[in-house]
Amino acid sequence: KIFDHSLEGNIFSHSANPLLNMCLLYEFLFLLTKKFFSLSYTCRQLMDQVKTMIIEYIESVDDENFLTSVMLEKDYSGRDSLQIAVELEVLDLIQAPKVKAVIKRIWNSDYDTSGSFFEMSTPFQILNQPSTSDIDIEVENRFYKKRNIEGKPQYDSNFNIFKQSMYSRLKGK
Repeated sequence: KIFDHSLEGNIFSHSANPLLNMCLLYEFLFLLTKKFFSLSYTCRQLMDQVKTMIIEYIESVDDENFLTSVMLEKDYSGRDSLQIAVELEVLDLIQAPKVKAVIKRIWNSDYDTSGSFFEMSTPFQILNQPSTSDIDIEVENRFYKKRNIEGKPQYDSNFNIFKQSMYSRLKGK
């Protein structure tokens, strides 16, 4: 069903953004090859077929505005198909002539580049993104914070350490 060349038989033709779905499938197969060595040969074959499908899809699109909007449409994690292709180093996709034209169009600011200059800075992103953790570990481990040690068991070697330190103290006097 995936590699069917007819419009009705291919499952990607029924999705809103086939290019993004194919890039996500390519990424999933890439992660499978890293996780399971036994599946690497089969996954690499599927990755090659998906890569050729991506290139065929890009070559079939005639409108550059449509291709730009499809390539820059983001998934639920906030990544677009161009970013996924760059992360996975899919050079065949990045070096396709139509993709080069889209990249050049974005670079020359012909396309919408709304946002602040500071948003490109990593420290700015770290400071301004919402915290996903409810527990602040650092507050719990401050040196001035009183700790309750009543319920904690002692180490077996504590007696030996205490005995040796008392012995060295007596020797020192």
